[in-house]
Amino acid sequence: MKTDLILIRLGGVMNLLAAALHLAFWNVFDWQHELTKLSVMNSNIMQMLNWFTIVFFIYTGLLLLLKPKMISSTVMGRHFLGMLTVMWTARLVMEYYYPEGDLLFAGILTFAIFCFFYPLISGLKVNHKLDNSEHTKHPWHAYDLLQDFKIEDVWELPVVMNRNQSIGDIQTTFVRAIDELSRSGIPGLLFQFRFFLGKLFGWDDEVDAIDVLPTGSIRERYARLNGLNAADFSIPRGGQFIPVYQMSQEALSEIENATVHAAVHYGKVPLENDQYGVHMTVYVKPKGLFGRAYMQLIKPFRLFIVYPIMLNMIEKHWSKQQQLTQELAMV
Repeated sequence: MKTDLILIRLGGVMNLLAAALHLAFWNVFDWQHELTKLSVMNSNIMQMLNWFTIVFFIYTGLLLLLKPKMISSTVMGRHFLGMLTVMWTARLVMEYYYPEGDLLFAGILTFAIFCFFYPLISGLKVNHKLDNSEHTKHPWHAYDLLQDFKIEDVWELPVVMNRNQSIGDIQTTFVRAIDELSRSGIPGLLFQFRFFLGKLFGWDDEVDAIDVLPTGSIRERYARLNGLNAADFSIPRGGQFIPVYQMSQEALSEIENATVHAAVHYGKVPLENDQYGVHMTVYVKPKGLFGRAYMQLIKPFRLFIVYPIMLNMIEKHWSKQQQLTQELAMV
């Protein structure tokens, strides 16, 4: 919510700057002489439209600056953000459609669009996304290891387990879903683009066997609490997530790069009729200002593209796995 309010206020500043720019049109574009080339009616129309635009930008800018909570928390406010997103996006398109467009100005327009679009979608309901309290109400072992991490989001995986199935079964399904996700559709393109940036800027390290646990890693914390060493931890084949521990009811993996130190927790939770569900919780600790900005930038893509498709793939792979198990049991 805090990020939403900051962006909405920045959007207000952008609107006030736009009003100031339009006020300068008479001098910047020498309208005193240029408009004389038009008919009196067309000249008047141009100036009246500009005055209406100035009033709109001033009113909108003040509203966004003074009432950001109302804008972010009401249906009408979100419709207003939607209108501003469309309007500024249309202006960005015009920057490329008409000749003599300016790349710097296009970048400013893009930032303004982000100021409206991010708060607009951040409050939308996402299927399978749970409140953080659904995770914290259970006595997980992860709490002792992740006290300086914050919960980014909690997800209810679309699977149903029985008493005898372990949390490791769902981890296998997750790995298969991620592998498919990284090779198909829009999420695959996003993954490949992220991997490209990681190689280009050196954000990611290769995951190999090690003799000493990295200082500050969650594995180091877990080893210190349980008298373990590096040889006691398994290394995954492919991918960047490294297992920390796996128990009957929960499991934890970590990933660390130049932008963020994160962990994924899987917890087996009881349902009705002796059945169990699985909650997946993402913990994060961004690295510096760039890490925090990066996490906010990718949030819309995670919530509305990557995770919904990933959950569908998990459901598909889990169903196939359960069907195969049933067929083998009947043989």
